[in-house]
Amino acid sequence: MSIQKQLKMAMVHKGIKYAKEVSKVSGVSYKRTLAVLNGSSEAYLSDAEIIGLKLGVKLSYISVEED
Repeated sequence: MSIQKQLKMAMVHKGIKYAKEVSKVSGVSYKRTLAVLNGSSEAYLSDAEIIGLKLGVKLSYISVEED
């Protein structure tokens, strides 16, 4: 399941409807919160992790190493 889907499900469980609320709870800027929630290529993984922790979601991911 994608990171943005996991975070959106966590928002529903927490009763949070808007990205602005997520931004306030997490301390991540609104612009960067939107990028994470929309799955933008501009999103930072560190922001997703912070948002996830504040929403009670432990995200896991696999690092792809390049030679």
